[in-house]
Order: sequence, then structure tokens, then C-alpha cells
Amino acid sequence: MLDETSQELINFLELIADIRSKSNFDFSDSPIKIHKVGPKFIRLAEFRPNDDGILEARTCYCFVERATGDIYKGSWKAPVKNGRRGHISSIKGMGVYGPDYLR
Repeated sequence: MLDETSQELINFLELIADIRSKSNFDFSDSPIKIHKVGPKFIRLAEFRPNDDGILEARTCYCFVERATGDIYKGSWKAPVKNGRRGHISSIKGMGVYGPDYLR
């Protein structure tokens, strides 16, 4: 079962940072971090500085299922029912702003 100290999850966060660093936009002030660890899912959110310069969670990047490591697209509250987009062992299907849409 994954938690915030799992090496697999830490590696996945590093891969996301690498994807975002290679884009045309500067994401240095809005990192993706673990926002909430629930009983079933871990919410990864994009943090941005507020008016006082303090980082706050602003948008949901994706959800990671704790039991399997599957990646889900989601809203702020919960993963989407048909939202499985991949696994944390691979960044295939992951974009700058989150998991890609199904085609």
C-alpha cells in the first residue's frame, strides 16, 4: 500500500517534475505535491503561491490509488468513475497539466 514515503510515489513525482520542466511554460513556482492521503486514494495537487507568497493547493493534478498505484483523472473532490489513465511506474499518458484525456 502506497503512502507519502513510498519510493515509487517519490519517483513518480520526480518524473512529473521532469515533464513540466521540459515544457514551454515555467512551472518552477507551482510544484506538484501530495495534498491529501485518504483511505483509498492519494490526491496530488498543483501548489501555487497566494498573495502572501505562501504555497497553497490550487488544482488537482491526479489521484493515485493506494492499493494498486493506478493513476486516475479527477475533480478536486474525487477521482472520475472512468478515470484510470495509467500506473505510477510509467509516465505514459501524463501531461503537463495532468493525465491525458481518453481518446
